[in-house]
Amino acid sequence: MHVTRDPERPGMGRVSNLLPWLALVLAGTFAVRRLGNGDTWWHLASGRWIVQHVSVPRQDVLSHTVAGHEWINLQWLYDTCLYLLYRIGGANALICASVVAYVAAFGILIVSLRRSLGPVITAVLAAWVAVICEERFEVRPEMISFPLFALLLLLLLGRQEWKGKRAWWLLPIMVLWVNTHALYVVGVFAIGSVLLATIVVDWIPLPAAWRAGTRLSPGDRKRLAVAGCAASMATLVNPYLLRGVLFPFDWHARTVLLSRAGGSSAFATIGEFRPPLAAWFASLSIGSYQVFLILSLVVVALACLLTFGPSSPSRAGNRSSPPLDVAGLLIFVGLAIVSVLAQRNMALFALGSAPFLGQCLSILGSKHRIPESLLPRPVRLAASLLLAAGFVMAILFVASNRYYALGQELRECGLGVSEQRVPMRAAEFARAMQLPGTLYNDLTAGGYLTWAEPVPGGVYIDGRLEVYGDFYLQYSQGLANPAAWDAQAERFGINTVILFYRWFNRHPLIRRLNSDPRWSLVYFDEVAVVFVRTAGNGQTIARAQTAFRGEGWHARTLRRLEQEASPRWRFPLARFAAWDNLGTLYRILETPDGAAFCYERLLALDPPSNRSVPYRLWLADYYLRQGDRARAQEQLERAGRSRPDDAAIQEQLQRLREQ
Repeated sequence: MHVTRDPERPGMGRVSNLLPWLALVLAGTFAVRRLGNGDTWWHLASGRWIVQHVSVPRQDVLSHTVAGHEWINLQWLYDTCLYLLYRIGGANALICASVVAYVAAFGILIVSLRRSLGPVITAVLAAWVAVICEERFEVRPEMISFPLFALLLLLLLGRQEWKGKRAWWLLPIMVLWVNTHALYVVGVFAIGSVLLATIVVDWIPLPAAWRAGTRLSPGDRKRLAVAGCAASMATLVNPYLLRGVLFPFDWHARTVLLSRAGGSSAFATIGEFRPPLAAWFASLSIGSYQVFLILSLVVVALACLLTFGPSSPSRAGNRSSPPLDVAGLLIFVGLAIVSVLAQRNMALFALGSAPFLGQCLSILGSKHRIPESLLPRPVRLAASLLLAAGFVMAILFVASNRYYALGQELRECGLGVSEQRVPMRAAEFARAMQLPGTLYNDLTAGGYLTWAEPVPGGVYIDGRLEVYGDFYLQYSQGLANPAAWDAQAERFGINTVILFYRWFNRHPLIRRLNSDPRWSLVYFDEVAVVFVRTAGNGQTIARAQTAFRGEGWHARTLRRLEQEASPRWRFPLARFAAWDNLGTLYRILETPDGAAFCYERLLALDPPSNRSVPYRLWLADYYLRQGDRARAQEQLERAGRSRPDDAAIQEQLQRLREQ
């Protein structure tokens, strides 16, 4: 906030001015993430198709279930560039590009915040926004939307500084945005909010501070209005023309792109479409958003109240308090409403509302201006150094994967492909064994399978939900209802099944296929499981099962997991997830010895104590059934030390000791 500066302390200024840079490094560290998001791969497959055919698809070309359905692929330019970049530098090139994009977004955000705030509050606010946004720091079109949105807001909310002379920059921004992501509609909303505010500010009786923060001169207002309208109309410059512009607004796209969280929507079962206020502190990002939302509402409300009336001199001098921009208020309210509909919109709200929130904090600070001289210089310097040290520790915490382990998230800091998030080896096995089409796959696996094409004929489903529409409901019913799944398998002539089994709603189907003589298990690893229809595929199944068990595919999986190493300062998150997943699959396949083997190796990785308890309790029960009371007691004692207040564990341990 605004404070009276002390010109005699250049050292103090250097330390505090370093803090926004540390916040930027923290955001960049979040962005250095191994490639694992399923949507990345169907974007790559789309880009490959566009390059190969020198055309933008208008109908689905990647699946066999909804082939021919309308596909408004506004991300076509993003997909093409992504594919070309992948051909040049592989996964690491994509990761580096995403780091540049997300760092650019936060760099622009920091510039916006520094208009209103000092370096300390700027750094804290930017870091807070980064924690909220980090779940979206994937190689997805957000890596284009975030910097474009930040740049658009920098121009729009700074319009009084540049007198509308940079208004024509809006035109190339919107043309680029509409051809890379459907979130361009947020840019149109922001432009519309600014135009509406600057036009009506003279028509409606508003407080003086609100008028001062919103009004432009007639010439500047005309320039901005013409440029803003032209930029909004320029969204027609896309391969689908008016159909592409209207795509995010029609009923179906609204259910796909905006909420899906209204309870009746089939898409509400997907995590990113659930309301972020449905459960408090469900994750670090969600908890940070919830606190941010409440605090920002309070700050904005106070700023509006303090400026609602005649402008008055501030307590520190004769200058008037900072004005309030009505356009920023409109943008804030709109983004806040959208953010409570679905978790995927939390980052959009945090990034888009932060500049206006900074203005409101500045208003509060101007009303209660505190001279720096009231605090001893050593205290101020120590506080800045302590905050800088906190940023450094946070950066190391993220880089070491401890942040992701704490939140129980399957994300990793680093380069390359996150092999625990994509069915790479299952696809390799299916291709090597020439498994028969047609393919059934779950939604999570579908993104990578569109790219790898392990079975000819296309995928069953992937992350392009705007293409699948109502078919997603059929897919969900098939996962939950065996009879519905059988009908779908017969309807589409399914012969090969590849399932990413980390999510629990896949487990009933895996259990059923494993016990159904009509299907044969031919492969599994720590990520995916593969079944083949028994009828008509006897030779293929025999060849695949021999390769899996007899020729070492399974043995190589176990050997790879045991031999993988990571630096001691980094938590081996990938290996932890691998042993966890594989142990869970052994339990699904009713092979408890295999599950115990995996869980023992998982615990050898020294996971956080709160995460080790469920595995120790399962092992204790396993060893009791094996008659090994000593090992069972050891596991219970360790679980009890991790949860000393858990009465059930203590009671079970006491009974075991008394036996």
